[in-house]
Amino acid sequence: IMSSNNVVRGLAIFNWDRQIELYGSGARRNRVEGNFIGTNAAQLFQSSNLGTHHSEGLRIQVGASYNVVGCGSFAPDNSFVPCSDPAQAYAARNIVAGNGNDGIHLERPVFHNRIVGNYIGLKQDGETVNRNRSDGVDFEQGSQHNWLGGESVLERNVISGNDSEGIEISHGTWTQFNKVVGNYFGLNAAGTAPVPNKNNGISFEDTVDQNEAYNNVVSG
Repeated sequence: IMSSNNVVRGLAIFNWDRQIELYGSGARRNRVEGNFIGTNAAQLFQSSNLGTHHSEGLRIQVGASYNVVGCGSFAPDNSFVPCSDPAQAYAARNIVAGNGNDGIHLERPVFHNRIVGNYIGLKQDGETVNRNRSDGVDFEQGSQHNWLGGESVLERNVISGNDSEGIEISHGTWTQFNKVVGNYFGLNAAGTAPVPNKNNGISFEDTVDQNEAYNNVVSG
């Protein structure tokens, strides 16, 4: 997607090089909600295509901004408006699972994107693993002012069972001002049992600058 104000909803997209890509400065205010990204609707597909930046779930790159992955929207003044209705948030949840590399990957640089209310590395039941074979989420190479999660419970992502980090924030001082807030890492969606990511829950690497992680539960 290289244009604005599109909605990708209710699809099962799997076994592609990248299941969904938002590319370029024209890719603004798009919404990705209620999809299976990386696996089929039965959630049985698991990619065997492990390669550098291949078989990713969602790639947001090269200037794409103000996009929402999950439930919510941006107001005309660019403030983010999260969902307040649990049924709406449930319907908008993406299942990002079964990918051969990262579940969600932001890079080169992108700004003010929101990832809210998704299961990343788990099936729809919120406890059965369908791993992404690298990081659950990766912010790198100039990703700035993006949020993973948020202040309300309905914005919580559950990022568990992945083969590497829950989230990696990396590759240079220009990866700045991102926030990781209110998520579960390495737990089931109920918060009652461990479902470990194989490496760190949250990893800041490579001299990244002024990023924040708070009010998360990191376990397993």
